[in-house]
Amino acid sequence: YLLHLANLISIIGVTALALSLAFNTGSPANKASLLVVDLSILIICLLIIILARRGKISLAAHLLTMLLFAASVVPTIFVYGTIYAPNTLGLVVLAPTAGLLLGRRTMTIYVVISLITLSVLYLLGLLQLLPVQNENQTSLDFFVAMVLVIVINTVMLRLTLMESEHSADEARVAATELAKRNDELLRSRALLEEARDELENRVLQRTAELDEANRSLRVEIAERNRSEQR
Repeated sequence: YLLHLANLISIIGVTALALSLAFNTGSPANKASLLVVDLSILIICLLIIILARRGKISLAAHLLTMLLFAASVVPTIFVYGTIYAPNTLGLVVLAPTAGLLLGRRTMTIYVVISLITLSVLYLLGLLQLLPVQNENQTSLDFFVAMVLVIVINTVMLRLTLMESEHSADEARVAATELAKRNDELLRSRALLEEARDELENRVLQRTAELDEANRSLRVEIAERNRSEQR
């Protein structure tokens, strides 16, 4: 899953790089900054793919999550100068990505970081303190909408993950119970086989005893017949 996600981000990054260079009407410095950001994202995606293929899934997952966070924040600071930018939507998908790859606890941490970062960027944009100034500043409605989307998205995903974990726990309990019953069946089968072997041994022993008794009886009858003939 992580490998497919990294491949998808790489494809999206290449597409975004091509579109941004084709349709960006900003200054040459703005275009150069955007090019550096996109190329950096592509390089990190390749590193994530290499780590995932080598089995370092946890490290690759953390790196992918941090990449998504950086890709959502850095262009806002150095390229757009406002949170009213397409890259800011990465903060919305940051929580689901962290939750699916790293668990609910890490998802909660990233959500808090995202909300704090979004608030700081909004305030810096209002105060014109970002390195890149943008005349079209973000309205309060957009900021509130972004916060609500992140919170609602997180709550829904958290409930889904809790239900999935509950189902997984039930599946583990059922599997444990099934394994226990399987062990009991194996022990019962072993006892039955042992009883069958013992019964077979007794039958063979009794058959041998009967054969011996029949042989002795035939010998006795033969001796008695010889005695009577004399």
